[in-house]
Amino acid sequence: LFQTLHADDRRALYACMYELTYAPGERVVRQGAEGRNFYVVVAGTLEVTVRPRMKRLFPGDTFGEVALLHAVPRSATVTAAGSETCVLWALDRKTFKKILSEAAFERRRANESLLAKVAPLKMLDEYDRKVLADALVPKFYAKGENICVQGVRESPGGGAFHVIARGRVAVRLADGGEVNRLSIGAYFGEVSALEGTPPTATVTAITDVRAATLDRAAFRRALGEDV
Repeated sequence: LFQTLHADDRRALYACMYELTYAPGERVVRQGAEGRNFYVVVAGTLEVTVRPRMKRLFPGDTFGEVALLHAVPRSATVTAAGSETCVLWALDRKTFKKILSEAAFERRRANESLLAKVAPLKMLDEYDRKVLADALVPKFYAKGENICVQGVRESPGGGAFHVIARGRVAVRLADGGEVNRLSIGAYFGEVSALEGTPPTATVTAITDVRAATLDRAAFRRALGEDV
């Protein structure tokens, strides 16, 4: 579940987790009871019982993910086992949904602001800009990493359109010569995204970079092109 989340959202959720401790033999959750929390095992051992089966959880294991999304009964009883105190980190459903809702709103607002600076998209009305803002996919690149390479398609479907949300990039041609540097609010890849052709230059992160990306289909739809 957490692997599909934006990195900033994961950090916000981690910051809201709280510690719980259970003595050996103490029950953490009961099968059939409504689930409200997601748990990460920090220390100790847990015994998971789904009659007649049983398994054990150790530090680094997690349980209760479904409780973050739905108010459904627990599918198993979980009890602190062994001779050591069991330490868990917990996150409740209400906090999980609140943070993701607020994060989605803030991300849309930031994406709308970013799109408003992009010349080819300034003709969009407010509704279309909101739709497009939701379609932007955040991509992260480490310093020195190529975002696209001259002559190499980014995907089988064609190119992608990129807007720099954080950091700086260098634009180079095949001979290695640097022809431009771009920073926040700048964009590239519009020709590849529109025509489905390979990039005409190599774009490399010269700092850590966060880009907002549209695949070819989404970009063409935004411009009113047939997909």
